[in-house]
Amino acid sequence: MARRTSLLICALVCGALRAGAADAPYIRGMTVSCQTGGREWGTPGMGTALDRLKTIGVNYVAIHPYAQIREDGAVKYRPIGEQTHLVRAMAMAKERGFGMMMIPHLAYWGTKFKWRGEIYFPPGPMWDHFFDEYEAWIVGLAGLAAQGGAEIFSIGHEYDHMMYYEAQWRRIIASVRKVFPGKITYNANWSEYEKVPFWDALDYIGIGAYFPIALQDGAPQEEIDATWTKLAQELGAYSRAKGRPILFTEIGYTESAEAASRPWNYDMGGPNARDIRQRCTEAALKLEGAPFPELAGVFFWKWFPDVTFEMHRENFDMRDPEMTALLQQCWAPN
Repeated sequence: MARRTSLLICALVCGALRAGAADAPYIRGMTVSCQTGGREWGTPGMGTALDRLKTIGVNYVAIHPYAQIREDGAVKYRPIGEQTHLVRAMAMAKERGFGMMMIPHLAYWGTKFKWRGEIYFPPGPMWDHFFDEYEAWIVGLAGLAAQGGAEIFSIGHEYDHMMYYEAQWRRIIASVRKVFPGKITYNANWSEYEKVPFWDALDYIGIGAYFPIALQDGAPQEEIDATWTKLAQELGAYSRAKGRPILFTEIGYTESAEAASRPWNYDMGGPNARDIRQRCTEAALKLEGAPFPELAGVFFWKWFPDVTFEMHRENFDMRDPEMTALLQQCWAPN
């Protein structure tokens, strides 16, 4: 009964907010990922997934094409003209009335880097090599995103070391603006967003919102809600100071006992994991509107196209029945 009551409150609150929405609708986004190099985005299964997302109230989708980072600073990627699967994915999304974000990722596996925040090169020519190749890749994808009608483009993703090269990033932003007419952002890690030196050149303050919202596993809902209230106040003040709305370019919780205390952790399981994930997601959904007017929207991580060759169940998978039911209750209650 308590869970049904919570879902009903979520539906009523979100419905009221939607009725009074401003000209720019709140972004209720979902990132559609792949288990391979991305070919699933161009299959009919992508259309099936988009149809399902429509029924649960999603109004924006994101895709994240990859390039491979090398330890010598090289950026390896498929030629832009050959990425027809991205073109098909964007066409399918636009046909169904979705807004679209493209958020390119650097693949670091197979290198010494344990995650994108560790990517770093010794001072010298490696950095020039990296930024030259990275800019060519990003600008090419930005042009492709423009052709596909995407509304939002992200220039980078969780680059904790690289973001300090301000001049190079401003050059990239200027180059992207020449080919992409929509909104531009950068996805900063939750712990680093205040250190990004070029927010003034972008349209959104993009944050991967894996903020710890509890001090320990199994925290009561009151602690989770109170933490988000405090975070919303801090983020709202930062947004107003920078003169830019905030966009949670990535947010999500896997089925883990640590979902509230360490939401970035991929490990699954533990006591009451399913319930904790549910409660964390409910708290995130309640940020829409009045409690946090500076928040332009969220992109949940993650969904997948419907394919016959899916390899294994993924962490953070929002196709889990509890997650789809929760989104539908809040985003599409009718």
